Amino acid sequence: MKKLKFIAVLICCFFVTAANSQNSFWVGHGGDSMCFIVLRAGVYKVAFAGCKNSTLLNIPSSVEFRGVEYEVTSIAYQALTGNRKVVEINIPKSVKSVENNAFEGCTNLKKVSVSSGVTTIGDYVFQDCTSLRECVLPETVKTLGEAVFRGCDHLKSVVLPNTLTEIPYKMFMGCFKLQSINIPASVIAIGDYAFCNCTMLRDLKIPDAARIEKSKMQYLSVKAALDILIIVVHGSMSKLCISLQMRLKS
Repeated sequence: MKKLKFIAVLICCFFVTAANSQNSFWVGHGGDSMCFIVLRAGVYKVAFAGCKNSTLLNIPSSVEFRGVEYEVTSIAYQALTGNRKVVEINIPKSVKSVENNAFEGCTNLKKVSVSSGVTTIGDYVFQDCTSLRECVLPETVKTLGEAVFRGCDHLKSVVLPNTLTEIPYKMFMGCFKLQSINIPASVIAIGDYAFCNCTMLRDLKIPDAARIEKSKMQYLSVKAALDILIIVVHGSMSKLCISLQMRLKS
């Protein structure tokens, strides 16, 4: 009976391995080996899922494997999580989504170029990228996940697209060197702890047209930011922000 169970387990393992090998492949590109995952059978689209040696990573817009050309349309979940080699990443226009944790913990990543094809950036994508200095998100980005830049403690500059409707939960938490940020007029909600521990944040600009309806203002900046100097807002938000300044300075 035990032998039969053992054989059954081996058979299951064989089929799982076979399935995985059919769904992913490695190809040489730009002097490195890159891994791609086929998104759906019969559809020639793949997700970038990792590389071995790149410091400058130019993700291709398409790859050829066994005579078939595949379009690269996404960055896979945990594609480069914990990678300590990559310093710069260039994402092509063919990519529409960057999945959760894609670049989390890439501690030497200093620069990332996000092309105008990207519409969705998942949870924790750049979390703990402690060398990242700046990031410009294109106007095509409509959805950001939770804690995208959490723990990026050298991040100084971020440009947000005017397509955003929400600054998500813990988005900039622990970005100690972030000093100034402009909130797009399209934003109607700021998530809890979005700017928690942003201890150098001096200038938080919210334009006239912004309608922060669901925002919990007490979490815009942690209480440790006692020296916050300027919060520029208008309209119905002004009284809330004046009281916020008073709480932070008290």
